[in-house]
Amino acid sequence: MGERRFLTPIQSGRFRLDFLMIMNQRFTGSTLRLRIFLLAGIGLLLSVFALALNQQATGNGGGFFLIGAVSSSLLLLGFLGLLGRVHKSESLPAAPSFDVAALLPMLEALPEGAIYSVDGVIQYANPALYQLFELSDSKKSNLNTAQRLLGGILAQRGATQGEYRLQRLDGTEFDASVTTARVSRESSGTAMVIVIRDITPEKDMLTQRARMMSNAAHELRTPIANFKTRLYLIRRQPEKLEEHLDVLEESAEHMQHMIEDMLDVARFERGVVQLARRNTVLQSIVREVIEKAQGKAERHSVHLTTQMPDAPLFVFVDARRIKQLINNLVANAMNHTPEGGKIEIEVLRRRSENPDYPSYAVIHVRDNGVGVTSDLLEQVFQPFEAAAHGSTIVTGTALGLSLAKEIAELHGGEITVNSEQGKGSTFSVKLLLVDE
Repeated sequence: MGERRFLTPIQSGRFRLDFLMIMNQRFTGSTLRLRIFLLAGIGLLLSVFALALNQQATGNGGGFFLIGAVSSSLLLLGFLGLLGRVHKSESLPAAPSFDVAALLPMLEALPEGAIYSVDGVIQYANPALYQLFELSDSKKSNLNTAQRLLGGILAQRGATQGEYRLQRLDGTEFDASVTTARVSRESSGTAMVIVIRDITPEKDMLTQRARMMSNAAHELRTPIANFKTRLYLIRRQPEKLEEHLDVLEESAEHMQHMIEDMLDVARFERGVVQLARRNTVLQSIVREVIEKAQGKAERHSVHLTTQMPDAPLFVFVDARRIKQLINNLVANAMNHTPEGGKIEIEVLRRRSENPDYPSYAVIHVRDNGVGVTSDLLEQVFQPFEAAAHGSTIVTGTALGLSLAKEIAELHGGEITVNSEQGKGSTFSVKLLLVDE
């Protein structure tokens, strides 16, 4: 009679299916007890049968009963012994073997740093780990260095996952996500696989986004406060209604631009911005921006001027986005130029060293405002970065410069800045020119 079989414990990478093993052992044990009771019953029946035969033949139940009982008992013991050996071999299987040779090629291909260790001693480290810790190669000396750098993590003896602050060979630190898994436990020792991933960029992104939200809320307070103030003054000073309405309109536009900039930053991050390009005269775009900004410049007593060549400069661009770029640069200059200051927009034609694109246009936006400190120059195009450092360069839309950079690069151009604190800033945008 065939015996019903069950799955043995399964080991696959870092997961061990202990549940199946426990159920297998429990079910097999209950089957053994059932068989013992059945065989004991059979032995008892054989003994009664031997007694009946003896009484019918001789009328004396002594000898044949004793022989039948002994024989039945021996038969029962034999079956139990055989069954015990079968149960021992099937319900207690040998520990599954672990193929190290099959594991190492998988670790070799991982983009994250990976280690195979036995009893806390590194046996193998993949190339990504050497790169992560800036170790040159897989020499034994570097294995020892990795052993020293990861001493605490190597002491793990089970499946764990957590974040650690780790140190590279040059002393620099980084945030890492570390996952450990036991892959075998044999007489030779406990084998572990450890995967290490640098999560510093992810944490920096989360920090930056949290800072963006905080600063966005902070910036929205100013136009909202202006709204409330002007509504109060309209009731108290109805004769100055036009003046108050101008301020309300300006505050509303500021909030609208703020919200649009935040949405655009999200679109650029997702890479879903599509350009509606066409050949456009660059001077016409600049004139539209100047006409719109002139009213605000007059209210702030800022002198706004332009210098552009008479010959049309054709660019293959999304006019709406380039208008947004220039407007953000002008608004940035306006926010940091004091009363009586000057803002100049200059458009020039320049020759290129690239024979495929012989010339390009340059748009300079200059101001004589507060300027940018040298330590913040490389950060002015990061959203809210300057505000986070307590600089006065971001008192308006702190996302504007970041978007200006994204728009310029999406058109194949570039944007740069030169500045000196207390003397002003110059933002320069380069765009390729095309034939009419």
